[in-house]
Amino acid sequence: MILSMSINNQESEGPKDPGKRLTLKRIGKAAAAFGIAYIASKIPGALVNSGTNTAQASQADIPTANQNQSNQLIQSDISQTAPAIKEITKIDPPPQNEPKEEIDHGFNRLNEILALPLTSEIRLQKEAEYVEWAESLEQIDNGFLGVFDTNLRGKLLDKRFSLREKGHPNLPQLTGENRVWAENNRFHPESFAVCIDSYNEAKEILHRKFEKLRGEQFYEIFRPDLAALSKQEDSGFSKVDLVDLQTRENSVDELLMNPGGMLYLINRETGMGLSPRGLRYLFVHIGNEPAKNALLRTYPESREPGKAKGLITALENICQKLSAGGPLKYRADNVPGSSLSGDIGSYQALTETFQRENKFSETFFNRSFNPFGLEAVVLAYLFLAHGWAWKTPAGKQQYQIGYLKDSIDGKDRSTFRKDALIKWNETLAKETLEWAEKYYKEVILK
Repeated sequence: MILSMSINNQESEGPKDPGKRLTLKRIGKAAAAFGIAYIASKIPGALVNSGTNTAQASQADIPTANQNQSNQLIQSDISQTAPAIKEITKIDPPPQNEPKEEIDHGFNRLNEILALPLTSEIRLQKEAEYVEWAESLEQIDNGFLGVFDTNLRGKLLDKRFSLREKGHPNLPQLTGENRVWAENNRFHPESFAVCIDSYNEAKEILHRKFEKLRGEQFYEIFRPDLAALSKQEDSGFSKVDLVDLQTRENSVDELLMNPGGMLYLINRETGMGLSPRGLRYLFVHIGNEPAKNALLRTYPESREPGKAKGLITALENICQKLSAGGPLKYRADNVPGSSLSGDIGSYQALTETFQRENKFSETFFNRSFNPFGLEAVVLAYLFLAHGWAWKTPAGKQQYQIGYLKDSIDGKDRSTFRKDALIKWNETLAKETLEWAEKYYKEVILK
């Protein structure tokens, strides 16, 4: 991608078995009753037959010899019967608490992979083993953070779509219209599903921000060019034109390029047709050589002094931050980049651009991203949505435009929308807008 700017496990007590406790209790009662009946059968008839009066009989009523004999019989029978009763009524102690088995999210496997040179055979082997092993959504999604081979990333995408088709609670089903549209245009359905899910997540992030912003304050962040324009007396654009988008239906959608446009844009950056289906898989081709090498080749010191060095420093800082803040340990020498420009990640950005955009997201949305995961698509939407302003060394005011759709007040904003795409990839801006319009007409309007 070419960018015009490079600007904690807690043990829980095991469940009890009430059915087992009730059975043992009944056995204990039955055993005790049996023992008493057996003992009573050995007692002389006069004592047994006295009924309720037995307890009131005096010692004088019972001959001494018989009394001693009865006591001996009772004592003897009790000594013989008690062990049996004790054995029958013995209750097993409750099971000891056992620690819950920790779920393997694959981080240890991935760290072994990330430590290996990018093009080594052993790395490819371990990446293949990981993809074969990954089954849960977490394991699959984590795979994108460290498995960089194109075909293997495609297999991860297949597995993810299989989970979606089975009704995974965290993967909404594609509507029939969206699935047909994707396949008719030869795109893997999961590729499009990721773009749609990411759109909805970015929309929710912006909604939360909207709750704290009003009018001009909003535009200062997302369209500083319009905020500045409204302050110029001769511009023909006033503060009245700064419509508070919170008062408009679908206001946040005005800031976001639709999923059809994003599908095309990321396809041109990371897409590839993979067998056997021949569909276009997105997020798979993220570079097949170390990004450092590509940056040094693309920005030679003789032509752009310091450019490659700055981009490599940004790459090293990204790897250090990811390694310090998460379970995976990245090495700048083993990160793949585009052979054309050294761009990295699932939506292909220059290292300085990703660093800046991630900082923007942390500051305004309290959200940080990993450039290699599918989550990076959310950052791509936010990247296009916001604008920023700066001054040149000569003091000239410059702007990068945020993606604000062309329906505000009926004014034509197509130029602004195109400029928002130019800051990502100027050569794709026109075609991307055409695909966004195509999706709008063929799916959204219907």
